[in-house]
Amino acid sequence: MKKGVLLNHELSELVARLGDGETIVIANYHLTVPDSIRFIDLAVKKNMPGLVDVVEAVLTELYVSEVIVPVEMERDSQDVFLSLKEVLGNIDIERITCDEFRLRSMETAAIVRTGEFTPHASIILRSGVKL
Repeated sequence: MKKGVLLNHELSELVARLGDGETIVIANYHLTVPDSIRFIDLAVKKNMPGLVDVVEAVLTELYVSEVIVPVEMERDSQDVFLSLKEVLGNIDIERITCDEFRLRSMETAAIVRTGEFTPHASIILRSGVKL
C-alpha cells in the first residue's frame, strides 16, 4: 500500500517516469488537450480538485526546477496565483502569454486536468535534479 501523499495511480506513475527537464502541465478545466498528449483527468466537479491542491501534492514527489504560468493568471486569478507562490516557495516563476502557454502545453509529457474553473489557472512544471 502506497504511503505517500500522491495517491492517484496515473499521476504517481507519470511523476516517477519524468526525466530531467521534462515538463507536465497541471491545468484548469478549460485548457484544450490535444489527442497527441497524454491526458490525466482528475476533475470531479467544479473546483474539485483545485489547481493548488494538485500542485501541492505533486510537489511532494517531484523535484521542480522551474514553473511557467500564463501572465494573465496574476492579473485575472490573483488568489490562485498568490496561493501557488506560497506553495512553490523559492522556485522561480516564469510568466508567458496565454498563447505561448498553449503552445508550450503541446510539447509536454502530459496534461493533468483539475476541476479548477478559475481563468488562466494552469501551470507548467519542469522536472529537475536536486543538487
